[in-house]
Amino acid sequence: MSHGLLSRRPELDHEPEAMDPRLQARRVEVARDQSRRRRHVIVALAMATALVLIGLVVARSRLLDVDTVRVTGAVRSGPDVVRAVAAVAPGRPMTSVDLDAVEARVEALPWVAQATVTRRWPGTIDVRVGERTPVAVVGRGSDVVVVDRDGAVLGPALGTDRLPLVGPDPVLDPGERLPAGQRRIVAMLAELPADLRDDVARGTVSGDGLGLVLRDGIEVDLGDPTRIGAKADAVTVLLAKADRTTIATLDVTVAGAPAVTRRAPLTVDEPGGA
Repeated sequence: MSHGLLSRRPELDHEPEAMDPRLQARRVEVARDQSRRRRHVIVALAMATALVLIGLVVARSRLLDVDTVRVTGAVRSGPDVVRAVAAVAPGRPMTSVDLDAVEARVEALPWVAQATVTRRWPGTIDVRVGERTPVAVVGRGSDVVVVDRDGAVLGPALGTDRLPLVGPDPVLDPGERLPAGQRRIVAMLAELPADLRDDVARGTVSGDGLGLVLRDGIEVDLGDPTRIGAKADAVTVLLAKADRTTIATLDVTVAGAPAVTRRAPLTVDEPGGA
């Protein structure tokens, strides 16, 4: 051992070995790939951001504003009323229209059973309306209104409405419902075939029994509100087979065993006689 000097470790006396050129090239290539991927990600993000910004600008531009609110199917509601309730102002951005909210507002109208609202690019909001079917009329004079199968008042009756009368009742506003007794009559009328319902002048209720008065005065006893379809078929068959002018009443409380009451024959001294 040398005195006063520290000996160097043998391994420090040699230069570090050179890196294998292939390994060095591989590391360089990996670094380049990572750099390219970062650039691609940055470019993709920039493009996506640009597209979003362009979309926002276009969506808010006047090119995609609401130009027209088109209403179809609003025969009794009225297209102008539907547009007013829809509350979609021209010039409003198409993308800002809440379609569900518009549908809910339109369906709140008494005549509207269902509304479907869609966008028609570039500038049309399409409102398609399915209206309720009137089944009967209620009231008298200028206060006559039409009601649907649930007894809900739809609106004033038109002169062309050939519907059975239920009532009369106090004046009701659109959207209100008939009392329970009248709702039973309306529900029964809604089950009748259209041809028979057209022949009904008035629906009646007495206790648990329902009845009809036809336009020529024939009274029909339906009994309880069951098997209305079968009872209606029995009425139709009886009317087709018999001379209606001789019929006073029809009893179809038991659909399979209907009964007919005849009118007393006219004499020469009675009004309408020979």
